[in-house]
Amino acid sequence: MKYSFKVIVLSLLATFSVISANANALEVIDFNQGLPYDFSLEGGMSTYDDYINDSQYDKSSTLVFPNPVFVSSFDLNALPWEDYEFDIVTSTYPIVGLDTAGNTVFEIEVDLSNYTNWDNWLTVSTFDGVAVKSLIFGPAVTEMFPSIDNIVVDLAEGVDPCVLSMEPYNECVDEEFAEYNCQVYGVCPNDEVSDTEAPEVEDTIDETVSVEDVLSTDSALQQVSVDGSPVGRAGDSLDISVTYNVSDNNPSLTGLGFRLHYDSSVLTFNDFGFLFDGSLFADNEDDFNDLDNDSSTDKYITVGWVSLFSTFPGVLPQNLTTVNFSVASDTNLELTPINFTSDNTAAGYAFSSDNYVLDIVSATWDIDGNGKADALTDGLTLLKASFGLSGQSMIEGSIATDSNMTLEEIEGSMDKAMTIADIDDSGDVDALTDGLMVLRYLFGVEDSGLTEGAISTNAKREAHQSIVDHLEKHMPADM
Repeated sequence: MKYSFKVIVLSLLATFSVISANANALEVIDFNQGLPYDFSLEGGMSTYDDYINDSQYDKSSTLVFPNPVFVSSFDLNALPWEDYEFDIVTSTYPIVGLDTAGNTVFEIEVDLSNYTNWDNWLTVSTFDGVAVKSLIFGPAVTEMFPSIDNIVVDLAEGVDPCVLSMEPYNECVDEEFAEYNCQVYGVCPNDEVSDTEAPEVEDTIDETVSVEDVLSTDSALQQVSVDGSPVGRAGDSLDISVTYNVSDNNPSLTGLGFRLHYDSSVLTFNDFGFLFDGSLFADNEDDFNDLDNDSSTDKYITVGWVSLFSTFPGVLPQNLTTVNFSVASDTNLELTPINFTSDNTAAGYAFSSDNYVLDIVSATWDIDGNGKADALTDGLTLLKASFGLSGQSMIEGSIATDSNMTLEEIEGSMDKAMTIADIDDSGDVDALTDGLMVLRYLFGVEDSGLTEGAISTNAKREAHQSIVDHLEKHMPADM
């Protein structure tokens, strides 16, 4: 059995209880480069460009540190991202710190009602007298998806500074820490045992490796991620495309296998729209063992490729598959995770993935929010918007008298409607094609007159019934 240098250090630290309240290195985890190496996110916690976000309000989510650290403070905001356009109902939000044994170090409950501006964050001070291994966030009482940033930590004495690095462990070796472990534990570069006799550790680990061994390890990564920024529309179909790349730009490997995890209460798997080179296998399974450590996902799709003569995939980057889902029409969620886990990698390569948080947009033709979709109000407003009108010009004379929405709210409703308003699936929303068909439909036209002269030359949705079906499924629920 071969252990990495990091595993050995952790074992030794645990064996000799070298974690004390004497901190030695103040650090700020700002996530500006993503998640530090070997940190892990569980539940609905996801990483964005420069912060992490709790994407499931009704369940707890967790940030796990590779080694225990003293947490001094962190920043919270009630918004999931900057310029979030939907209403947020704030509530209290609990945070718990746990030590290595799972004991509670601190419990905090905060009120985020005054922190719905991206420029105004709440700084939460914690109890830093005991090192914590994990931070548990939530659940919130309401549909709120807070963001977390700027976690201030002190490294416990004897803990490797590389645990906060963005680099793989074998690319980050702190010289002072390496010398410390050589003197105290006998784990030395080039297997040089110090004059200080090392403690007996045979019962804890089976084998040791040197820093030199660690540095020689190949850290190249096979990487998968969601292509683009897809958005799910309630009651509609959705394509998720997966892009593949390799950190050392090697296009000639023996293959890859991975799982795509999803929440079946929100997404229903239909079919593969595309599979690169046919694939060796593809299957849809229940995630009984929670392989992605996210309880909100209950199913996964497994795909795999094998190349006998190391020609996979031949060209980088490469689209490996496009998966078609149906989005539930009755979901009340605004976000749902798409996670990846490894099934198999090529020899000498590790697996890397960027999990994705899918926005779910619930849109109808009821633009003014009065519970009905009418031709001379909602239909006319959408037609004006598709001509490029906005603000007061867009709504003047076309808002129902029983609508209680402000201009700003109607503009938000129109933004949602525009995500479903490409009626003929041409790639654009045009006034004299898509806008006209919406208006005709709301006037009650369902025969051939609905589409006559209103289908774009580059339309992908041309069949009369498919256009009727698209218009119908986005009618308000009570009509």
